[in-house]
Amino acid sequence: MLEILKTKLHAIDSECESLARSEIDVYYQSAKYDGNRFVVPAFQEVSAVWLKLIADKENRSKEELSKVLSHPNSDIGSKEIAALDGLISELFDDSRYLDRLSSFSEGIGRKASSYGVQFDPRVYRFDLHDSAYRVGVKNSLGKARRLLNAEASLHSLPRTPESVKKIKEWLSFMRARPWQSLAFMLALVCFALLSSVGLPDVLGWFEGPPKP
Repeated sequence: MLEILKTKLHAIDSECESLARSEIDVYYQSAKYDGNRFVVPAFQEVSAVWLKLIADKENRSKEELSKVLSHPNSDIGSKEIAALDGLISELFDDSRYLDRLSSFSEGIGRKASSYGVQFDPRVYRFDLHDSAYRVGVKNSLGKARRLLNAEASLHSLPRTPESVKKIKEWLSFMRARPWQSLAFMLALVCFALLSSVGLPDVLGWFEGPPKP
């Protein structure tokens, strides 16, 4: 079960990263010299792509955790919970995302240099965009880790005892087939009486009172 979850969560991570990479590449390609000036993409919009990536990955991962761990045959204990916590921390680690906007800005600077143009991040108030991005990333990743760990822990709680399950099944049967249930209950009562009184005594009742 744990290996299945690892495979699925890594697949979700790869798919979300690939989609975001395609969007970021469009922004990067839009940075060019148009003959009059060097066009720089909006850093706020670029930031939003990665924040959306984190949110999408969180939602899809939560759905997958719930789906797999809710299966009747799933068996998860403290060891598996610890392994899942480690995997979640790895996939939603701050270091994977914090420097992405800064790296994007550096790439824009290199592209500007290829046109013989100087790119000054201060002109575009990049420091403010980067600070806001880092705060958003930390908050989003922290929330994702908490929610996913809580989802995994939820399914590690003790399952319903078998005796309780049997009672629930019996109640459902009684509601669905009341007459059959009544007949079965009467049979149980009769069996209990025969068991407590004793079969010879019961047969003796039919033969008449005991002789003095």
